[in-house]
Amino acid sequence: MKVKSIIIAILLFPIWVHAECLNSGIRVYPTSNELAPEGWIILEGFALSESVIYDIGDKYPVYMVGENERIELEVVRIEVGMYRLTQAILKPVRTLEIGKTYFLKIDNMDKIHRYAKRYNAPIWTIVDHAQTFMSDKITMLQQTGSSYIRYGCGPEVFGLFQLNHPTSNNYFIMVELFDNENDTVNTYTFCINGLRDSLLQIGHDMCSGAFKFQAGCKYKIRLKYMNDNGSRVSQWTNWFDMKNPLDE
Repeated sequence: MKVKSIIIAILLFPIWVHAECLNSGIRVYPTSNELAPEGWIILEGFALSESVIYDIGDKYPVYMVGENERIELEVVRIEVGMYRLTQAILKPVRTLEIGKTYFLKIDNMDKIHRYAKRYNAPIWTIVDHAQTFMSDKITMLQQTGSSYIRYGCGPEVFGLFQLNHPTSNNYFIMVELFDNENDTVNTYTFCINGLRDSLLQIGHDMCSGAFKFQAGCKYKIRLKYMNDNGSRVSQWTNWFDMKNPLDE
């Protein structure tokens, strides 16, 4: 009986994994509990929740809610990832008051479009981010490796880069991936404090991701930094040849 149960579990495992892939969710950045008075906020929808991002501000009004006030967020731009991932970069229509606390509110959002794990509806305290911005060209450190892990409904594929950046702030990184074979460029923006282990992961997990690769193609990337409200931007780095994780 025990052996039979194990066999059934093994047979059903790909179905469970596939169900996870069909799941939906909203990620919110920055993940810190502080925000600048005019700070940008990123809403990222994956899989079925991409539809929320396409209609954010229209079908899905979004606000910062504080004590006795509700401040609308407007869309700076929409960025569409290459693999079932889309994000909206938002900013408040007016300056938030330093010292006050606000939480994010999205109207008309169905329960299926819940906040993803580790990205619960955030609460921010507004602080004066008088951080020193690195105005000179930022250099990229070497590609530290690649990751290819096959799961039940698809692989997780990443190129891994270690960056020289401040480790504790709400700055943003805009990345361009150039496909030499197809002569195409795809762009996506990341929040620094959302990076794990200070690694910039270029690619996608089994369910979604900003970038996607084709075996046999050659790629290069470049990036630039932006401060927490996009008012200061560094120069682009030089193009950096990237090892294709599918060819290693």
